[in-house]
Amino acid sequence: MAEIRKCREMKGARKCREMQEARKCREMQEAIEDAQREIQQRMKISPALSYLEQIRMHFGSKSHIYDDFLDLLREFKSKM
Repeated sequence: MAEIRKCREMKGARKCREMQEARKCREMQEAIEDAQREIQQRMKISPALSYLEQIRMHFGSKSHIYDDFLDLLREFKSKM
């Protein structure tokens, strides 16, 4: 009887470790997915900022045109 109980306890402990490892694995996977989403978001923003910088440089001496352009973008964003 004692051997059977000990065997069951060992299987229970093993099962517990497996569940903990699976939970850690899921947490790590979620962290990786979060990091990937953040990188993708930054990759989308970077070209947009680059484009805005090019517009600003192009109209450098005519800052009112650039300001009008930014106002248009803000208005467009507010309607979305």
